[in-house]
Amino acid sequence: ELFDSLEPQQKAALSTMRRAVSGVILAANASDLATDTRRTCAEIIRHLVLLAIVQQCGSSPAISSAVVRQRCLAVDPMVVVEGIVEVISKEDKEIDKICEFAMRIILETTTCIFGHVPITLPLFSVLGDKVASLCFRRSWYAKNGGCCTIYWLLEEMPLLWLLQHN
Repeated sequence: ELFDSLEPQQKAALSTMRRAVSGVILAANASDLATDTRRTCAEIIRHLVLLAIVQQCGSSPAISSAVVRQRCLAVDPMVVVEGIVEVISKEDKEIDKICEFAMRIILETTTCIFGHVPITLPLFSVLGDKVASLCFRRSWYAKNGGCCTIYWLLEEMPLLWLLQHN
């Protein structure tokens, strides 16, 4: 798990955030709540992706003070990947569509910021590794979720990324 090297309090906070992200993704799949929760889900995912980009690219004048930087870096945006993996490994086959929606938000946000898919962004590498590990779980639905997500990555990611993460 991504959070193994953290202190117990940080682990608990990130686990709670991962469950919150998973809950929002699952709520966006509910037909009676879809319109409102999809918008909220997209906003949360975009926010976490922007945090991942800021953390990857280093500090900027906007987060120059140590206090602001510490608070910004206290949130691990990889919880969005953990949340997607948690949801995609659930038993419901219809969950694939909402996870594709979540991954598309990640792809569109990074493409909008960089002008192309940033193949060196760790967000995509961690996503690839996590969904590949789903294929080795015992349950059929986790394997199905992993295979469907890998298929989506094969369709959407640039060839260079695919060759680097075979």
